[in-house]
Amino acid sequence: MIKIFLDSDIILDYLLDREPFSVYAEWIIQYIKDKKCEGFTTGNSYGNLFYILNDINKKKDAKSILKKLRKYINVIPTNEKIIDQALESAFSDFEDAIQYNSALDFKIEYFITRNKKDYKNCSLNILDAREFYTLICNKS
Repeated sequence: MIKIFLDSDIILDYLLDREPFSVYAEWIIQYIKDKKCEGFTTGNSYGNLFYILNDINKKKDAKSILKKLRKYINVIPTNEKIIDQALESAFSDFEDAIQYNSALDFKIEYFITRNKKDYKNCSLNILDAREFYTLICNKS
């Protein structure tokens, strides 16, 4: 089964219905829910999602939203090796470096992000949500 990594922005596009990006983010989440691929992110992303959701949705419970999300978005392990690789990497954004090295170590096939420019010269397949949708549709 295909393993994909979802950057926080893709998950937020889905959770917050951020147009025009949410259409493809919703499709990806449904693709994961339908068990056509496995979805992953880092524990750090869950922390960031909690902070953002809690800040934006004062009336909604961020924890309950993330508990539902955890039913289908798995957490990639991050360890000392990943942190050391991130610290030695050329990434200007440390969070991106952690995510990328975690995904690489976990043998993720597709890394889905809205910020492709931050992942230049990477060995993983870096796609935005629309590109992933198009790729899967063309394979069918």
